Amino acid sequence: MNFQKMQTNNFGNQIESKTQGCFSKSTLSSNAVAELKAKSYHYQNVSNSYHEAYFYAKNSDYERWQLDVVANCFSPLHRQRLSQLQVVDIGGGTGRFAGLIRSRLSLNRPVICVDMSADMLKEAEQEDGVIPHLADAVSYAKSMHPESVDFALNKELIHHLKMSEEVTEFYKGLYKGLRYGGKSVTITRPQKNISYPFFEEARQVW
Repeated sequence: MNFQKMQTNNFGNQIESKTQGCFSKSTLSSNAVAELKAKSYHYQNVSNSYHEAYFYAKNSDYERWQLDVVANCFSPLHRQRLSQLQVVDIGGGTGRFAGLIRSRLSLNRPVICVDMSADMLKEAEQEDGVIPHLADAVSYAKSMHPESVDFALNKELIHHLKMSEEVTEFYKGLYKGLRYGGKSVTITRPQKNISYPFFEEARQVW
């Protein structure tokens, strides 16, 4: 799914996010902090082995296929000004895919990788041309500066959000943050009733 706009590392009451060598802070309620801690616990345990799983394996057919899909979502308008594009990967985890996008399209600007797991973002710090930003998806989208981003990707993230409230707020924030001609792309896998063709290896580990 996509739409285009036409016209510190520890959790506490404040979350710090590193952007171009600086730290920006966003204040969260105690309930929000507790929820983020609970959600991020899983990724603290898997950050070092994340890319051993089939759907996140490095240099796999599936990864190359996804990269082709995302690259083809960049419009002719985008391709005329690649040197100026600001791209953000929300829920980008280790930053690997953000780095692949930047390399594939020869972008001049670093790609911002947003994730709520500090452990995952430690991996992102090692990726060339990737800026780690610690935040949950909804808070980041709501805090985006108007017309500040050209391309916003969220890959295999949307099923983590609460449909009744968080999804609406998330997309409202993205739309506000997109520049004229900007595009938001959502990539996800069905969680049940799988009926479309898939790589055989993927079916085996589904």
